[in-house]
Amino acid sequence: MRFFSFGRKRADTNRPKLSAGQVAVALQRESELLKDGFRRIRKTSEFIKHDSPVFEAWSVQTKRDGSSFCVNLGVHYDFLQDGFEPGVSGQAGCFFKRRLAPTGEVDWWWPRVESSIPDVLHLLDSSGKEFFDRYKDYRNIFAGVTPAIIESSPEAFYNKYRVDQAPACLFLARLNIYLGDIDAARKFLKLGIRQAGRARSLAGTMERVLDEIISADTKQHTSTNTEP
Repeated sequence: MRFFSFGRKRADTNRPKLSAGQVAVALQRESELLKDGFRRIRKTSEFIKHDSPVFEAWSVQTKRDGSSFCVNLGVHYDFLQDGFEPGVSGQAGCFFKRRLAPTGEVDWWWPRVESSIPDVLHLLDSSGKEFFDRYKDYRNIFAGVTPAIIESSPEAFYNKYRVDQAPACLFLARLNIYLGDIDAARKFLKLGIRQAGRARSLAGTMERVLDEIISADTKQHTSTNTEP
């Protein structure tokens, strides 16, 4: 865990601390990225935007000792059909998540003072925008990912997307079903079931989705053979 600063003075630590809600409101007011369609979830420090099938979310989180805050980003999709509720799940419930941080860092916190805001805005409107834009392009960013790649290079996929092998297979299966590539979805599901290990709930979900595909194929085949 580290702190980010563009020449912040030590005297800032003696200034009044901002609450998570105050930080969030200030960020949305000043950030071009966050002004664009995000709505606040009740009176929390959570904000969400929905442009089907994409959900984008962000939140401000304060450290337990109250000394600092971080900004969390998330992206989710309608087609995952996993019970995601925008007004309840928020950023923490998103499938793809990251913490706003400078390039090369993954965990970054700022002092809860007003002079931290420009630092955060700088990253939001650069790397934050890049994060959201990347996952909005869901038709293309996963186009070259195959079951063979997931199986042979799980660490490479995790390092790029921060998702483990079996959940990645379920996601890619759902994505391919949404895009109409049932054969690819079937292959991802079979790999995911093998890789789920003791995660029986996850394996059960993939088995159910695979059964639905098989059942749909059987009905279509039967219907085709019985047509006059």
